[in-house]
Amino acid sequence: MIRPFCIGVSDGKICRLMQKQEMLPRGGGGGDGMTEFRTAGDARFTRLVETTDAGGVIVKIVGEMTPEAMRPYAADFPECVDASGNVLAPVQSFLLFADGKRILIDACSGNEKPIGGIWGNLHTDFFERLSALTPPEDIDFVICTHFHGDHVGWNTRLVDGRWIPAFPNAAYIFSAAEIERIRAILPRLDATGFAVWRDSVEPILESGQARLVADDAALTSSVRLVPTPGHTAHHLAVSLCGEKSVLFCGDLFYHACQIEHPDWGAKTNPTLLATRLRVLADAAANGTLLFFGHAPYPLKVSRKAGGYTAQPVRELTL
Repeated sequence: MIRPFCIGVSDGKICRLMQKQEMLPRGGGGGDGMTEFRTAGDARFTRLVETTDAGGVIVKIVGEMTPEAMRPYAADFPECVDASGNVLAPVQSFLLFADGKRILIDACSGNEKPIGGIWGNLHTDFFERLSALTPPEDIDFVICTHFHGDHVGWNTRLVDGRWIPAFPNAAYIFSAAEIERIRAILPRLDATGFAVWRDSVEPILESGQARLVADDAALTSSVRLVPTPGHTAHHLAVSLCGEKSVLFCGDLFYHACQIEHPDWGAKTNPTLLATRLRVLADAAANGTLLFFGHAPYPLKVSRKAGGYTAQPVRELTL
């Protein structure tokens, strides 16, 4: 986990970004799990870590990411892979302040969710740390890039035995097409998938706070959705446009190594591979920074012979 460098609540106060250019330390570790980034304009966003245990899940999904294959990345990406080749990855959200709006991108796993695996029945202080940055009732939008349990858990909180929206005044941005697709396959979902729908998605739909939108919808003058199908049929990325644009990628990619190896985890999924190649080509051509849902910092993409390469962006002013 990266050490938060410019923003924290460990002493009950929010520290503002210093005027000089700050950098994330190599290696990182410790701290309160929050890092604030600023863009050249007025936008800023904070990365909020819930847990740091996604690496083991990722390597089970992506068979190519063996310790032997990952060790060469430890030198350039020590926050993402250790010297033994173990993948390091957080579960996290992004709190974006742009165009006068407060936008939460993905809502981690949540507390007390009755799902299997390492992200079930958690008891973390994530919601308290988020609330210290901004009151939950002040969140304008909650964007769900997709509906897997580690991305929608804090959509809801358990209150008096009921799952209720955690952000009472927010519009929850859902892909209309993805909601339609999931409704059609509800009887075929496994127990975990159904529990995620029942406790983290359906209560939002029933509350009337869901906004079902097109996959390319614009939310503000600088924030829009980008269709990135493959990980799920209507997976979304979130574009923050500006002098230096940032694309919040959700689970389009898991790890920096997939910039060089976009086929890792996609060899049997041509839609996912095609989407990755499209996003990489655009990022290399236009300088868009890519921020993966399980990465500690944005990545700068460049072309190299036969493909692409990535550089970590540790500057806190992008």
